[in-house]
Amino acid sequence: MDTFAKVELTQDLVESSFPLADLNTLLTSLSDYFEVPITLVTVIEGQWQHLIARHGILADRTPEQDAFCKSLIKHNKSLLVPDTALDENYANNPLVTGEPYIRSYLGVPFRLDGKPIGGVCLIDTKPKNYAERDVHLLETISGLITNILELQKNYSLYLEDQELIRFSPIVLIKWKYNNGLRIRTVSPNIERVIGIDAFHLCSGNCILKTYSPSQVLRNFILIYKTIWMV
Repeated sequence: MDTFAKVELTQDLVESSFPLADLNTLLTSLSDYFEVPITLVTVIEGQWQHLIARHGILADRTPEQDAFCKSLIKHNKSLLVPDTALDENYANNPLVTGEPYIRSYLGVPFRLDGKPIGGVCLIDTKPKNYAERDVHLLETISGLITNILELQKNYSLYLEDQELIRFSPIVLIKWKYNNGLRIRTVSPNIERVIGIDAFHLCSGNCILKTYSPSQVLRNFILIYKTIWMV
């Protein structure tokens, strides 16, 4: 995923303009597996921690200054607090003394392009410790979440590109030359621009030499003229 796509994906996540229903379902399963009431995927941007996917909590964001997950970004490693009441760094945190009354916390970094932007978290309202294998499992899940979101974003960008190509005067063609020019794939606007059926071209039985040189040349000159007249 290129830099532009990563920035756009982060903005989509923060602005809740990206489909995350599957993540909420995953967090419900995590809650059941670890037997905790609250599971989160967070992104920190500016003064807010955005809860982009959540289970067991209604809030969609909390102040960045109170966020446990800011430690994940700062140190780029997991954070385990078995009992917040015994930890001087968190005992007086507003998220501990008030809703959602965090008593134990396990979080691992949520990354894009290897850089932490938030966390995947397990929260309980009573003290709870975790084994090393639990931390590794949560780290694996965080990586899978990153892969899922990047794949979804890439597919979304692909659909946008296809829509642009559909109305473009430029035809994209992938071919292989073997006793004639065999077309492997073409952009969906080829029939509109050139006047040759895309399915027939890509069927595997069609070679461009079956079309008269004047027909192919005339159509490609038309593309050339159209491009330079835009």
